[in-house]
Amino acid sequence: MRPRTAPVALCLLAFLVVPRAGADIIVFGTHADHPLVPGASLTDARLSMTLSVEAGVATVGFTNVSVASALDGVIKEIVIDTHDADTNQWILWNPEVITDEEGVGFTVGDSNGLPGYLVNTIEPVPLVEFQAKPPPTGKGLSVGETLTVRFATSLPDGADTDAFEAFLAGGTDSVTWSLGFHAISVGTVDGESLSGIHTPEPASLVLVATGGCLCVLRRRR
Repeated sequence: MRPRTAPVALCLLAFLVVPRAGADIIVFGTHADHPLVPGASLTDARLSMTLSVEAGVATVGFTNVSVASALDGVIKEIVIDTHDADTNQWILWNPEVITDEEGVGFTVGDSNGLPGYLVNTIEPVPLVEFQAKPPPTGKGLSVGETLTVRFATSLPDGADTDAFEAFLAGGTDSVTWSLGFHAISVGTVDGESLSGIHTPEPASLVLVATGGCLCVLRRRR
């Protein structure tokens, strides 16, 4: 009898790097001195940052994008690192608050540190701090509200948040701890406060099947 051959497909699997979109940075809640309510997560509290550059001016937007248990929270304080201590270079300077209206109002100054992260957010060259005007529950960022600020910048035209992170990447003064917030009246912690700090993770590795398969012909007698 003539032997039959049967193809046995051995599909090769590979890890492909899926990069984060460069449109914004999302900072999640990471610290609280108060217990969580049942079913809540610190990461429900969220701040997004967008950045665009034109003619030597960086326009930065900070938006409260909290979800679920943190929907009622108000972001009263935002800190951002604008100077790389490793190279002694500035990336952003001369901050100017653009948004100043009935529902959103902030002052600008030097960082006095975020709760839970004082050592990380107070540096010899201070981080920039945006502090909600009184009352912070009224002037701070409720969900969906945005604070817009402008900086002079060394970034090239067309730069976005990826360029901001790349500038601070590496060394001892890295992109970690470069951005953070303090929120109050957050349901996540039963109406108390919490804080969040930017701790970027490596690009996600996703297991996918490659289009090509190694087919081995095995004879069966």
